[in-house]
Amino acid sequence: MRLSLSWADIQYAVLALLAGLLLGLISGYWALSIGAVLFFHILRLLSKLARIREWLVEGVIAEATPNIPGSAGDIVKAVVAVKRASDRQRKRLEELLNRFDAATDAMPDAMLIIDRQHRVEWSNPAAKLLLGIDPLQDVGQPVGNIVRDPLIAHYLQAADYTEPLEFSSPGSVERDLMLKIIPYSQQRHLFYVQDHKDILRLERVRKAFVTNASHEMRTPLTVIIGYLESLTSEDSMPARVRHGVDGALDQSLRLKNLLEDLLALSKLESTLSSQSVVEAVDMVVLLEETKALVEASPHYCGQPLTLRCETEVKLVGNITELQSVIRNVVDNAVKYTESETAINIVWKQLSDGSTKLSVQDHGEGIAARHLPHITERFYRVDKGRSRDTGGTGLGLSIVKHVIERHSGKLQISSEIGVGTYVEMIFPQEQCE
Repeated sequence: MRLSLSWADIQYAVLALLAGLLLGLISGYWALSIGAVLFFHILRLLSKLARIREWLVEGVIAEATPNIPGSAGDIVKAVVAVKRASDRQRKRLEELLNRFDAATDAMPDAMLIIDRQHRVEWSNPAAKLLLGIDPLQDVGQPVGNIVRDPLIAHYLQAADYTEPLEFSSPGSVERDLMLKIIPYSQQRHLFYVQDHKDILRLERVRKAFVTNASHEMRTPLTVIIGYLESLTSEDSMPARVRHGVDGALDQSLRLKNLLEDLLALSKLESTLSSQSVVEAVDMVVLLEETKALVEASPHYCGQPLTLRCETEVKLVGNITELQSVIRNVVDNAVKYTESETAINIVWKQLSDGSTKLSVQDHGEGIAARHLPHITERFYRVDKGRSRDTGGTGLGLSIVKHVIERHSGKLQISSEIGVGTYVEMIFPQEQCE
């Protein structure tokens, strides 16, 4: 509302001036008369301001709005309009807040708002059930002081929230929980804990099905392969029949490779790292042995395999799993690299004490859009190419699982027509 000097204010001012002039004309004291009239006029204005102040102190009650003429009355009307708009806005905010509270109260997942020091600012009722955090009593307390779990403490200290954390509920070890921390401002994070026992149950069913089905299929498939191999040795077999037998044998062998990869991946997923047999693995010897196995494989096409070991540092891990990693990565380099094209394998120690195993080829390369997905199970850059080379789409999934079980990192870079560079970095704690 636009405020300006009202006509009533002008009239009152003019009347006061005329009254002062008239009083001065009668008394002969012009200055005193005009001053006295203006003084009373100012007192009148101050009384209006006092009424407005009293009304404001009482809380701007619309029903008790003072009836004041002139600009002061316009001010009162403007304040009333602002107050009513503020009341409407406050009611809307209260309604939204009530809806938010009702929604968070109904959620089965624990939600907390924590500051940069990991102190609880707010939590919903589910936080008490899953984490033992009281929404009223624990405000201001660090999460680590309430939920005493080394996994959570390490997760918060590392401040790397790209991957969720899986842990057991402090109230019940039967609850499998997953923690996600979502930064939404520079000062606060959303601490979100989900009970995903149903998801884990489905995952266990899936793993059990894959394992059992693979085991059940492996025995009859071995028998089929045996019969097909016997048939291929028959010299009197017609050419048309031999072609069909050879095709069936190739597909059976491909299916066998797929089952073996499925079993290997299922074993990795179902076995904890702590349950794996570990030892100090001589990587120089392992790399030389794997290089010899690759060169003796049927898909090797004479590519020069260059092995350069710049360190003799041993890696603490499972030798079978590590051999599987090296074999998978080098096999991929051989499969997708033309003959007489060099493949370089390097094992070295970095300046921070960690070690790196790298495999570089100069083959077809992989488009950038595929790189984020190539470690996903059954993901194939080119289905036809994978079929021709006998790929199962599980090799790099196995590689990723094994690297993570050895606390390492897998990094793959590639460019079409230039080649692919795979590096596996293992922390100093895994070296000996």
